[in-house]
Order: sequence, then C-alpha cells, then structure tokens
Amino acid sequence: SYAGWMPASKYQVLKPPTGAEVTLFTEENPPASQPDFQAIQAYLSSGGSQLYYLISARRRILGDDLNDNRSPNGIPDEGVLIERVVEGGDPNIDDCAPKGCFRWVNVKGNGNVDTLWHVGNTYTNTTDGIAFSVKASADADHYTVDVSYDTAGGNAPDVGLQSWLEPPGNTYETTDIWIDSPLNGYGTYRYHTWSDLLGGIVPKGNGDDPAIGQVNRLYARVRNYGNQPATNVIAYFDVTNPLGVGISGPNAFLNLGKITSAQFPGLALINPGQHVDVWIPWTPKAALTPAQIMQGSFFFHSCVRVRLSHVPGETFFGNQNGNGQQENIEYFDATAAGGQPPGSPGAPNMQSIHLHNDSTTLSQQFFLSLLRDSTPASWQVTINGGTQLVTLAAGEVRDIPVVVQQTATEALGSRHVFRVLASRPVSYTSPTQPQPHNELKSLSGVEFVTTVDTQTTLTCTGAAGGVVNGAIGNFTPGPTPLAQIQVLAEAVDTSGNFNNTITAVAAVKADGTFTTTLGSPANPIKQGICLFAGTDQMTSSGSAIFTLP
Repeated sequence: SYAGWMPASKYQVLKPPTGAEVTLFTEENPPASQPDFQAIQAYLSSGGSQLYYLISARRRILGDDLNDNRSPNGIPDEGVLIERVVEGGDPNIDDCAPKGCFRWVNVKGNGNVDTLWHVGNTYTNTTDGIAFSVKASADADHYTVDVSYDTAGGNAPDVGLQSWLEPPGNTYETTDIWIDSPLNGYGTYRYHTWSDLLGGIVPKGNGDDPAIGQVNRLYARVRNYGNQPATNVIAYFDVTNPLGVGISGPNAFLNLGKITSAQFPGLALINPGQHVDVWIPWTPKAALTPAQIMQGSFFFHSCVRVRLSHVPGETFFGNQNGNGQQENIEYFDATAAGGQPPGSPGAPNMQSIHLHNDSTTLSQQFFLSLLRDSTPASWQVTINGGTQLVTLAAGEVRDIPVVVQQTATEALGSRHVFRVLASRPVSYTSPTQPQPHNELKSLSGVEFVTTVDTQTTLTCTGAAGGVVNGAIGNFTPGPTPLAQIQVLAEAVDTSGNFNNTITAVAAVKADGTFTTTLGSPANPIKQGICLFAGTDQMTSSGSAIFTLP
C-alpha cells in the first residue's frame, strides 16, 4: 500500500489461500466517516510484499463528478476499480523505452481502462491464481466483492453469513448474528429490528445484551449465496476467551458447540438464495456483586463468531471462516442518576477491553486509536489513560480501560458511536529495497454505542403463594410498546446464585408495576431476584434479593 494514502485500518489485507467477502466504502468519502474498508490489498502466492492487487470502489462525488464544469471532468465510470501493483515496477511493462522505466500500477479495466467492474462482473487471472467478483451494491457508496484464490468458479453452492463493516450498520457486527436474552422474553429485542437489505428482518445491533447466568440464545442466519443447493451444513459457535469485550487474534476463541440438521432440519438442504436461522444456548458466567446487579450490570458482552463447514461442491470459503462473521459491540448507558432532568449527563462510564497477545513466544506492541464516528467532540473519551502504545508479553491479556463522559443534556434515546482500534506495527523488507517499509496493520476493533437513557431502579417483594410484586423506578417507556416491556423474576439459592431453571416473566403495566408468580406449591422457593433488560430509553436494572414467605 502507499504509505499515508489511507489509514491502515481501511485496508483489508488478504493472502493466499484464504479469500474473503469484503464490502468496500467508496474511496471518495473521508476515511473517518465510516469504519468500512475502502481498499483490498490482495497478495499473491509469488512476488512477496511487492506484488499485489489493490481493489477499491469509486463514485462521482466530492470532486470526482463528471461534467460538472470542473477541470478535469472527474472519473469516467462508477464501480469497482481493480489495479495490479508491482512495487518497484513491472519489468514486463516498460513505459519509457529505451531509457527504461517500469510501470508500478496496471489498471485492469472491464473491457477498457475507462470502464470499471459492476455488480455481476467477475475478473479472473488464472496466471496469478486470483479472481474478484462484484456480488452486490447495497447503495451508491458500497460494493461487496468476493476475493478467491480458486479461479475454477462455475455452478456451486456458497454457504456463508453477512460480514461486519458493511450496510446497514457499517459497524463491527454482522446482521446475521444476534443475541436473544430471556430477561425481556425470547423473541423481544432491546435494540429492536431492521432490514438486513436482503429482503429479511433481523434484530438491530446485538439484539439484546447477553445476560449473565441466564440461558441466552445465540443466533446465526445461515445463507446460501450460490446457485446450487447446499446440503448438510454445520455451524460452529465461538466466543472470546477470556469472556468480555476483546481485541485479540484468531487463537483467542473457545468453541461453544456446533449446530447440525439434527437440531435444525433446515440445515439438511438450503436452496439458492434461502437462509436458515439457527441458535445455540449460551449461559455466560461471571461473578457479580449485589451492587452491580442493582445497577443493571448483569450483562457482559463478548465477541462471538460463527464458522460454517464446507459443503459438497463449494468453491468459495471467504464468507464462512469467522474472520468477518463476528459480533462485537458494547453499549454504554450515559445518563444521570434519578432525580436529575431526563437526559442529563451522569457519572463517567467505564468498561475494559481485553487486549490479547495471542503469540505464545513473542512480546508484541499494539497501537490503540480512537475514531469518534458520531460521538460529539465535546464528549470525553479516554483510552488506557491516554497511553496509546502498549507492549504485551507473550500470551498476555491486559485490561484496557475505556472511559466515556457525557457533557451536555441530550434527548432520551440519543445514540452515539465510537470505535477503539488496535493495530500492530509491521516492517516489510525486500532484497531489492534496502529501506524497510513500515506501517500499522489493523487487527480488530470494538464498536461502542452510547445511549442517553433514563436510569431506572427495580424493586421486588415476595408474598404468599410465590407471588412477586415489583415496580420500575423512573419508568419512561418511550417508543417501545408496553407489550414488549417485561421483567424476569428468578429463584436465587442461599449463596446468591441464579437458578435459571425457576423463572417467570412479568409484563410491565403502564405505571411501571408488575406481578407474577415464582415457583409452585410443589416446588416453593425461599428467595428470588428481578432483572430488567432495559429499552431504547431506559437503562437495565436489577433488584435486591427478596424473600418469599
């Protein structure tokens, strides 16, 4: 890549034999305006670091307009630009004979150099062993490109999931993975739903915050993008280790299990263009204090990913290996305590990112960067106390604090986004170039969403016959329908551990009160707890442990 052209985080770097499905944000747009990749740097099996393809997307905007009375008159086409780069010059292309100067960049035009590649087009170079297919364009600023190091092509199934860093969210999460928490009842989502831009409706963001000690359902939408049926698909679900928000390498995941057609018969045969929604039960564990529970800190987000098995006849595997088929967003509720005007700034919010050096033999340096996205400049965001360069010993996991402070009153339901990225300094050397080429290689990132909410409290009391009565303090439902606002009551043992086999869901009334029955005459309980998952305008909260007579 050309140093200084774009930040390292804007390149999706690929090396054989693994391809990828990448959604490109047109390069005319400012890099900081969205987290999406703006270029693919695809290396080949030969040529070392000097030979690669550079793929970008172009649009006639911001100075690249055509025939708008500017000089020059902009770019001749919109679409995907494919360039073959030989740093130092391609000896097969001499543009300055007889003196001899060799071309660095060779544009691979679609028929001619002025015509770019559009949806449905495929560029193949069998000598280089690489192929690029323009699969989709969600809008004028995004193009989805499949990069394959297998150039055979042909009719085949293609199972996969949508990747992160593409519409509609353009965040570090895919539309095709989500969490369904029992705290608000299965099938109801704190962050509502939206279009996946492929004709379906999916939960927005994470769907729900995962609930500690509860049986969450971790979902995946398994698709067949190919033109032949896919048979006997297997989905593998992984979470980061240690649990919690993390930036780490591919060795830091633990497998939760796999789902086959035995659990979801639809996986036996997925026809072209169809999908199957599958889920696996997930009960995250963490030690929480009573104060954390009452503050609503009973969720603990972790990076999750889904991998799919290769199916018979399949030739493209870049959308099923878990590299982009991940879910990684953390939510902050930035709000004042009760008694303050709605939307007032609260105390600073703090969360920790687990930064993991997955090398078992080498210490490594990591550079931490902040991209504010839609977070106002007035909001205070501090990463690692302001220290951006971190050195980790081999195998070390370090908690990196992220502190956010709202600074002005805002409307309830306001949402702001920022990203924390981790990059690793790398140095490329070549026998023909004595000067090393240094750059930062982006590893991963965490998307943080801050929401301005009413800070709720939750009270619950027990009565005879297992009756539980309760109320949500500072109840302001906002646009969330009352029918979707629920509280989970749950049995608690004498040590204070949740017993998620004895639960009851209570619908919340218009005044914030609720009633339910916990346990039964044949199975009475002695104590319990209530948990509220929160909504788009109210924070999560938990009650103190209560007793039942």
